[in-house]
Amino acid sequence: MPRIVFELEVDAPATQIAEALTTEPGIAGWWTDDVRLAGGAGATITLGFPIAPRPFQLRVDKADEQHVVWTSVGEFPPHWAGTQVAWTLQPAGQQVRLDASTSANGAVRLRTATRIATLAGAPGR
Repeated sequence: MPRIVFELEVDAPATQIAEALTTEPGIAGWWTDDVRLAGGAGATITLGFPIAPRPFQLRVDKADEQHVVWTSVGEFPPHWAGTQVAWTLQPAGQQVRLDASTSANGAVRLRTATRIATLAGAPGR
């Protein structure tokens, strides 16, 4: 499976970006409305999609203003088994550079840069 890597500069503070990656309202704002998440490291994100027969489950391994890491722990989709999605937030002048990558274990389709930028309610470049 391919590894996916992208970089995006976002006009928002790191705290706001981290919240968009680690809270139900944040994730619902850019990925899917069907999201359940108790919050914090160790919690499981459950994501439902209209065309998926079962929900996706991602464990939050790390959640702070510099790094957010998820690992796929559910049975569905099978090609995501063990896939890790790592988000790194770094100051870049007045913006925050958001780097995202997946492990080589699975193929994760991440949204376009413009869509990802909405996770913080700010335009991306």
